[in-house]
Amino acid sequence: MPDPPQATPVEPSLPAGLQAAVEWHLAGDLDGAEAAYRGWIASHGDHAVACCNLGAIALRRERFDEALAHLERSLALD
Repeated sequence: MPDPPQATPVEPSLPAGLQAAVEWHLAGDLDGAEAAYRGWIASHGDHAVACCNLGAIALRRERFDEALAHLERSLALD
């Protein structure tokens, strides 16, 4: 996976790998962001931001059941 776009951290308290996923997401690279969020969850466990943002990507791609599951998980973690 390529390096994320260089930007000022959106949320400085996020771990670096998750911050990179958010930067890809904000840059419009939904495929890269989705892969990074899923990778983060696979290696570190659920995280509210990762789940929420996966839900947002699924919603944008009209995968509504998946979006709902991710968003509900995010709320449960927060």
